[in-house]
Amino acid sequence: MFRLVIKRYEYGKTTPQESNGELVQSDIVINEATVADMKDYLSQYEGQTMPFGNSEVNPNDYTTEDLVGSVVAHELTHATDKNSNTVQNPDSTSVEREKKPRENQSKHLEEIKKKKEDEK
Repeated sequence: MFRLVIKRYEYGKTTPQESNGELVQSDIVINEATVADMKDYLSQYEGQTMPFGNSEVNPNDYTTEDLVGSVVAHELTHATDKNSNTVQNPDSTSVEREKKPRENQSKHLEEIKKKKEDEK
């Protein structure tokens, strides 16, 4: 089961919950306002980028919805990939747990960018 909550602060967070060592639920929080605020702030400055996935992206290349979607891709990977959460992979490092979520987030943004280029 997944519960999606929109609120402010960090871009997103997944909180896995377990019972008897098994993942039973993941609460996912997507902070849409933080993404929008950061995009709006950085869009004022030529050449400024913001970190998303494994990339630094120009906020002017994406809509807020594009960026929020990439955060959703990242957090859903934490919720569904056994190597990307602390319940199913408790001895992993942060770097190990973030590897696939960041890859999926970057892939999401790359696909959006390609689609926009193809539409030109």
